[in-house]
Amino acid sequence: APGADNVAEALGTVNDSCYISPNGRMWPVGSSTYAVAADLIAVQPQMSRLKAVVAQSAREMNQTQPDGDLSNWIVDHIMEDVSATAHRKVDVGIINSGGIRVDMPAGDVILDDIVSMFPFRNHVALAGSDLLEVFRGMASRRVQPFGGARLVVEDGRIDTLLVGGAPIDPEKVYGLATVDFLLDGGDGLTLAKN
Repeated sequence: APGADNVAEALGTVNDSCYISPNGRMWPVGSSTYAVAADLIAVQPQMSRLKAVVAQSAREMNQTQPDGDLSNWIVDHIMEDVSATAHRKVDVGIINSGGIRVDMPAGDVILDDIVSMFPFRNHVALAGSDLLEVFRGMASRRVQPFGGARLVVEDGRIDTLLVGGAPIDPEKVYGLATVDFLLDGGDGLTLAKN
């Protein structure tokens, strides 16, 4: 991927007669490859802010679903951020696997990696919910990445569900951190229901 200082090395060059790819192959003016390369190279100066290094990752984190390093890292941060922003305890966090689009690279992490990872304009939300029903629905269909709970599913049914190390109390209101896509039907979840 091109950084702020290696556009020619990563994408190649364009001149008045052809596009020259990083491996030296050439495409003439008028070809679709030339047109796409010219557009991509031309937009790189406007994308320079996205090339800023914003973090370091000790290792690559893959989008293993639903319980992987990357999804766990994301859910943990959403829970922390919602708790700090809302000044309320967050018991559980739920996101959707499809909202994580690329892996976290090892080494330098640029802003473009993060934007590519989360291309949607979701907003973090805090909601009370009937968590038992949410987890039952996930167990019967597809478990999405979550944090703050322990879930064991057998044959599409909940075998074990603990929040904060204890079974869910049907009378308690739980703090839930999520993204707005899941509030009203995204990926089959309606976390704002009730």
